[in-house]
Amino acid sequence: MTIDHKAKLAELKRQQKAEEKAIADEERETMRLIAAAGPARVTAVTDLYALLDVAPEPVLTRTRTKKDGTIQTYTQPRDKDEAIRTGRLVELVHAVVEELNRCSPDVLSRLKADDAAAVESRGETKTAAATRSDEQYDQPDGTHYAYSGDGEDETNDDLGDMQPSWGSEAVAS
Repeated sequence: MTIDHKAKLAELKRQQKAEEKAIADEERETMRLIAAAGPARVTAVTDLYALLDVAPEPVLTRTRTKKDGTIQTYTQPRDKDEAIRTGRLVELVHAVVEELNRCSPDVLSRLKADDAAAVESRGETKTAAATRSDEQYDQPDGTHYAYSGDGEDETNDDLGDMQPSWGSEAVAS
């Protein structure tokens, strides 16, 4: 083997490792998404199946003759993990979006803008809450602040008497 072949082989191995890493990263991200958002996604897909009338794949019925001469009939799902049905759903949604975009592009743009505005408004709320919660801990001068939920900060030297606003509601009910 010449040096050129060794360099080419090393480069191919490096490319293969990079591709394997990319595939593994994608699989890890998919598993993370399944764990985090699985129920919400299943509900969304199930709702889309019903809305767009995407029926499950037909079940396969098979018969088998046993050694003793009896005939056994059994059913087997054709699409166990619903990959085929989900693929059909995605194709149908793509077709609907393309048709909507062809017939009335302003509707799709307006829907996307409304969605972006809703996401933006939820983001602003979380940012404000996160800022308040960051302020409840030790201050540079050594005092402790606790957010009480009414917009007022209380100074406490002893953290033991801090009661979060949700704690008092839970006890009262």
